[in-house]
Amino acid sequence: MPEIKHTFLAGKMNKSLDDRLVPEGEYRDAQNIEVTTDIFGGGDIGTVRRVKGNNALTTTDAYFSGTPEVIGSFFDDKNNAIYYFVTDDSKHKIYRYKSETLTTIAQDDNDTFLKFRKANKITGVNILEDQLLWTDNLNTPAIIDLAKVDSDATFYTTNTSIDKISILKFSPYLAPSITALANDTNISSDYIKEKFVRFSYRFKFENNEYSQLAPFSEIAFKQEDDTLSSADVALAYKNGRLDNFYNYANKVSLSITLPASPKTLHRIAAVEILLKDANSPSVRVVAKKKITDDTTTITHDYKSELPTGTLPE
Repeated sequence: MPEIKHTFLAGKMNKSLDDRLVPEGEYRDAQNIEVTTDIFGGGDIGTVRRVKGNNALTTTDAYFSGTPEVIGSFFDDKNNAIYYFVTDDSKHKIYRYKSETLTTIAQDDNDTFLKFRKANKITGVNILEDQLLWTDNLNTPAIIDLAKVDSDATFYTTNTSIDKISILKFSPYLAPSITALANDTNISSDYIKEKFVRFSYRFKFENNEYSQLAPFSEIAFKQEDDTLSSADVALAYKNGRLDNFYNYANKVSLSITLPASPKTLHRIAAVEILLKDANSPSVRVVAKKKITDDTTTITHDYKSELPTGTLPE
């Protein structure tokens, strides 16, 4: 008896036509099947094979004191991982299932920072550039740095606060202070001799994001004889240029006040010191300072160096 073979090279379901009119290579109806696209997948190209079902993922984690419930999940198809948000209303965890291994990437023992609730399902979840973001329409939208999790599995399970996961970052609100203006004869650059310059700064966080700019300082200007008429000052502010006098200062001493525990609490990794000329809309980088948790104040002497870069608009 001859063997009857049907191949589905078109690989699509056609429910619009009667069974007798469905073209060769298409099929009328099917469940739990896939059309083979390579001969190494267990059959000839265009043949149908059954798709395996899913296995139930369960855990007997004794961490929870009440009855835990999954209030949200997300499948990361790029990295073949699944994330589960679990709570018993007093303790909370975020699990990651990857490579057939279930691990905890965030844990809140005392309802201090995750603050999940069974009544608030998590439906807004996404991953952007190795950042897991979510919102439960109850708490501040949150973010977890997955690269940080991979390098330190306990980063979001111990010594964690709301500041560590909040998508809101500390914003610099104090302008840098100019503590001294001087003319240093050892400095050969005259970059700011004919410029009205102000200084600002911004934070660089551990996940390579940046804060907004701090307010700008007063103009860093010093006349050689320290005498300047009010008319000269008014004209300079109006025109934004120095018409009949020069900036005698070529060294500007700056002081920047930081928040408490900038590294641990606010995840600030460095501070970029910025400069802006009154005649240009560009903001330029003049220095970058790494910080530690013990850093409460940054001091920097700007010595008329050329900026190292320009911020994008």
